[in-house]
Amino acid sequence: GGDAAEGKRWREELRGVVAEYLSSHDADEVRRRLVELAVPLDMYHEIVRAAIELALDRRDLERELVCQLLSNLLGDPLLPLDIVRGFEALLARIDDLTIDLPSAPAHLAAFLVRAAADDLIAPAFVRTLPPDALQSEQQRSTLTQARALLAASHFG
Repeated sequence: GGDAAEGKRWREELRGVVAEYLSSHDADEVRRRLVELAVPLDMYHEIVRAAIELALDRRDLERELVCQLLSNLLGDPLLPLDIVRGFEALLARIDDLTIDLPSAPAHLAAFLVRAAADDLIAPAFVRTLPPDALQSEQQRSTLTQARALLAASHFG
């Protein structure tokens, strides 16, 4: 089952896998590790969450590598729904993330727009998130920035 303790355990495991990838740049190795670890299918969105959380306070290079990794894993093994669920989890946690990292909303907004540009998520995800998901100021800030970036790009 997907209880909180299990989610936390998988996130720690997956953070390690992503950290290795940030030095090796080897997406196939990530794929092998996911098979080795036998990550349950209902935890695949945690790959997305762990990768982006790890990259939020890194340099542009690492953020770019994470974007490339997610594109590389889409279809094998990640499904579009895993990507969406990963971003939903990140949005749900953005307030906590912002405590340690004030730039988190801006970086997450950039990840959302990049994901739309790379066809990982539909641009509609950025534009039409339901109001109940916009409970906090940081969530609104993230999505407002993402919408502005999307409008300024040619992907929106």
